[in-house]
Amino acid sequence: MTHFNDLSLTKKDAQNILDLEENWLMDKKGKDITPGKLSHTVSAFANANGGEIYVGISHDDDKAIYYWDGFPTKEHYNQMIDIITEICPGYDDCSFDFCYCEDYDTVILHIIIQKTRQVVFATDHKPYLRIGVQNIPQNTPEKLRQLEYDKGIFSYEDENTNYTYD
Repeated sequence: MTHFNDLSLTKKDAQNILDLEENWLMDKKGKDITPGKLSHTVSAFANANGGEIYVGISHDDDKAIYYWDGFPTKEHYNQMIDIITEICPGYDDCSFDFCYCEDYDTVILHIIIQKTRQVVFATDHKPYLRIGVQNIPQNTPEKLRQLEYDKGIFSYEDENTNYTYD
C-alpha cells in the first residue's frame, strides 16, 4: 500500500533538507513543476536505484540558494500524487511525506521512490534513467532493451543467435 505521512520538522530539520545537495539519489523541485515533468524524475529514479524528491523547494537563478516554497496545503499536491501513483506499478514503489515546519506556513512534499522490477514510463510514454543529476530518456529500442536487461526482465541467455550447425 502507498504510504502517506505527515511530518513536523524543526527549523534545523528544514534547513538540513534545504542544504542537501542534489545527486543521483536526490532531487529538489519547485512547486511550479508540472506533474508530467515530475514524472520524468520519478521514472528515472524507479528505473535506476530509487531516490528521493522534495517538491516545494525553489532556488535562485544559479542554484546557490535553496528556499522553502511549498503549497499552502497538502491538497495542492493531489495532481502530482495521482500521476505518480498511476505510473508506478506497485503499491510499495513509492511513499509520500507531507513536511510541515514551525517556521514556514507552507507544506513541501517528500517523495521516496523505490527501485522497481518493471520499467516505469513517464507520462510522455518514455522511460527515463537517472544518470548523475540528469534524467536521461531511454528513447531508442536499444536503450530500452538495455534497461530491460539491467532490470532482469530479459536475459542475454534468452536471445537467439544466428549460429548454424555444420
